[in-house]
Amino acid sequence: MAQRRHGAGTDDALAVKIAERWTALTLPEETEEARGAREALVAAESSLGRLMADRQAGLYDGPAARYFAPLHRDAIDAVEAAQKHLDAVAPRGTQHSLAGH
Repeated sequence: MAQRRHGAGTDDALAVKIAERWTALTLPEETEEARGAREALVAAESSLGRLMADRQAGLYDGPAARYFAPLHRDAIDAVEAAQKHLDAVAPRGTQHSLAGH
């Protein structure tokens, strides 16, 4: 059976740190609220990515399969909520996360 990646928590911290630095360089006048919203979106996308990697690695095969759908829905909901909040607080045209970069 596949094992969960070690250091997954550090991946989240690294993703947030990268988002902070990218934002500081590209949007120096962005508000603290928008910066936090952008970081929340990066963290939510990172969590969804880890969940999908775990699924691909077989961690949700067999009896564990029934747990994947609710976790997936929660992860999707978290990304959508974070994106909606970012859209509400970020300047127009800057709502995207690091996912496309």
